[in-house]
Order: sequence, then C-alpha cells, then structure tokens
Amino acid sequence: MSLRMIKYILIIIFCLISQWSFCQTKVIVVKDQSGNSIEFVNVYAQNSNFGTISDENGKVEISLEKIVVSDTIQFTCIGYADKRIAKVDFENIDIDEITLEDKSYILDEFSVISSKIKYKKKKVGIKAKLDLFQIGIYANRDNAGVERGIVMNNHRECYIESINFNLIRAFHDSMLYEINLYRYEDEVLENINKERIFLLVNKNESAHQINIRDQNIKVSGDFLVSFEAVQVREDIWAVFFKGAFRSRSKYLEKSKDGVWTILDEIAVPAVWCELQCARKF
Repeated sequence: MSLRMIKYILIIIFCLISQWSFCQTKVIVVKDQSGNSIEFVNVYAQNSNFGTISDENGKVEISLEKIVVSDTIQFTCIGYADKRIAKVDFENIDIDEITLEDKSYILDEFSVISSKIKYKKKKVGIKAKLDLFQIGIYANRDNAGVERGIVMNNHRECYIESINFNLIRAFHDSMLYEINLYRYEDEVLENINKERIFLLVNKNESAHQINIRDQNIKVSGDFLVSFEAVQVREDIWAVFFKGAFRSRSKYLEKSKDGVWTILDEIAVPAVWCELQCARKF
C-alpha cells in the first residue's frame, strides 16, 4: 500500500471520527414562551455524569456520550416549569431550541397595614464572625444541580428583608451562586422566591448582603435558604464560609434527582437573614 493511499485512509478515518463526535454533542438554545433566551438554566441527567448550564444567550452544549441510554435530560430554572426529555427521544428529534413554560405562582394579595400593627427587625440563622470553623462549598460539573441550604428557625409572621453571608475566601476571582428560598415544615416544601436571586462572590470579599425587601416575601414559620453554583466549570469551584456549631439549625443537601437529606455536620456556614416581624398592640 502506497504512502499516499495510507494518507487518504487516515483522512477518511479522521473525518468519520470528527463527524461521530459532532453528532454526540447537541447545541441548543433554551427560550421562554415569548422567544426570549433564558440564562442560567440547569441541564443535567440525574443518573449520569453530566451537568451543565445555559450561558447568557441561553445556549447550552449537551454531550450525549456522557449520558446513559436509559437516562432523562432535565431542564430546570426558577420561574419556569421543569422539562424532561428521555435521551432516546432527544437523540431522535431534530431541534435546536427548547421552550420552557412559565410557572404560575399564587401570590398573597397586598393589603394596607393596620396602624395597630408595627414591625420589629429580627435576625435568624448563623451569624458567626470568627474563623473558628471554615465551611467549604464545592462545585464542579459532576454536581451541577446540587443545592445546600440552612433552615432558618422562625415562629412569627415576617417579611424577609435581607440574606447575609459571612465569607472567608473563594478559589476564583469571582463565583456566582443562585439563592433559593423554600418553606420548611420538617421537609422542604415549595419555593417562595418571587424573582431569581444571585450571589456574586469576589475573591477577597469577607461579607455579602442581598437586599430582597422589594420582593415582599412573607414567612410565618421556618424557611430554608439554599445556594447552588451556576456557571459551573470543569475544575473545582469553592467558596469558604465562616461557620459555627450546628446547634438547632438543620443543614441540608439536595441531590441531582431532587431529594433533600439532612447533613450530619458539626458546623454550618454563616448564613443569616434579617426579618421584619409583625407586633400587635
């Protein structure tokens, strides 16, 4: 066999391999019902080693070779109904867009506050200021879609005014987390966010406060504050919180398949909330 013939064969093999690799990766854009692209959509397969997130243009690359045949590809984002597509169906349909439907929330009606009701500021959660404990929150593509959260013990009718984080350091110059709030009654119940909430952690930042007063989020019992890394990379992301003994605060983790479990840790991250609670006279 001549050298020229060997070169031709190698070129053909390279082209076939390239075409197979391209077919194993689908690039799609996630949009809402109005045709607008949606950023930070979590895309993962719960039984496979795959997880990613849509970029600022709603574009996402799905590596089908990382997903087992029997698995399901899931699209989740706050404010939208979850979408699930079996891998076998996803491979057989020719699409370049996925549409997420708006999720409806029944919001409390606003009412005029009676002159007989006054509000007093209250703090709940873990307010550690010392570096006695350092609690690391790690994230990479292997655990995309995983959330960790702390239960805020509350027994009054209140509005959440702010969420606060006492930090030590971050591995990267900046890291982005999405913050979710859930009603909690011995188990994690519905999400109570009115809008999406993000925490941007800079490398040398020691504390951060997110003011959510304008969202008018009302709680009348315990609630969970959770955080989930977005813009997940191949390497490990990590941010270190100041921590304190767990005491009565529960520390939970949600797996890729949506199951919450209580973590048996002796210390929890310093996350706390400022509330405005009603006082009747």
